[in-house]
Amino acid sequence: MLNGKKLVIIMGAGRSGTTWLQAMLDSCSSVVTMSELRVLAYTGQWMARWQLHDERPYATGLPLLWTREEMLDEMRTLAEKTYARLVQHHPDATIILDKTPRYVYQHDHIRTLFPETHFIHVIRDGRDVTASTLAAAQDWGAHWAPHKARNAARQWVKDVVAGREAQSYTDYYTEVRYEELLANDTKALQRVFTAMGINKSHDEIQAIYKAHTLEKMRANYTIPDNDERSQKAETGIFKMPKSFYRQGQAMGWQTDLTPSQKYAVFQEAQDLLLSLGYATSDTWWRTEPLQDTFVKSKYAVMKLRHRWHAIRKSLFQVI
Repeated sequence: MLNGKKLVIIMGAGRSGTTWLQAMLDSCSSVVTMSELRVLAYTGQWMARWQLHDERPYATGLPLLWTREEMLDEMRTLAEKTYARLVQHHPDATIILDKTPRYVYQHDHIRTLFPETHFIHVIRDGRDVTASTLAAAQDWGAHWAPHKARNAARQWVKDVVAGREAQSYTDYYTEVRYEELLANDTKALQRVFTAMGINKSHDEIQAIYKAHTLEKMRANYTIPDNDERSQKAETGIFKMPKSFYRQGQAMGWQTDLTPSQKYAVFQEAQDLLLSLGYATSDTWWRTEPLQDTFVKSKYAVMKLRHRWHAIRKSLFQVI
């Protein structure tokens, strides 16, 4: 089982600061990590496919020859071999840190393979996540990021809700807010290190913050102008396009989102924003009464058009 090393997973909705947290945790000599290996996403997809074929009323696929336990053993072996290769970069490390936002949908599978895995769930204000996602969609993230505010907000809700289901693991789950980290809250980052079994003093935490300001992240984790592909930084975390690191501020959505986009986020994510404490009322999106009426009408028309297109599509399929 990973040669006695502890497995820690960082997860969270995209554009929530998971890369930043990974870089800060990577500064510890006990940790070995490398960008987004996604090995447990690969194995999770294989097991999901196996399960799909196994549940069919007729025999098909790998369940014809492989039992679930045999498949899990193979997937576990693949993950162990991958992490063993990672550890070769830092043999003295005691903690294997793996990160990808999409692990919010894989934590059950990960726990099945490695029951003592600890999950660190980064949560950020869905309005800021939406604004950052829309910016990414216009640039380096065009291949994955939703291009509409309502879709981005809906994805944030799904990601956060899925990730918070890991709270059932009690002692193996730590939730941290991006805004706490952004405020250089030493207690927040110290709590993450403690959950990983690492003791860090107040001064050590402050030094980590100073070494990972937004300016230094841009300097140390950004692709040079003359390079088109990501390069590995000295730490093993890959460098990203310059536009990957934006303002990084809290409440940036107030100026980044248009009135229509704010209302779309309100429609899709208000309940979760309230429950997480990011919104305290249903008036945060409003500007001027006349403009509010126009935005609501525009959104209602858009929803009707979307529904009509869906009905037409289903009718054509029937025909």
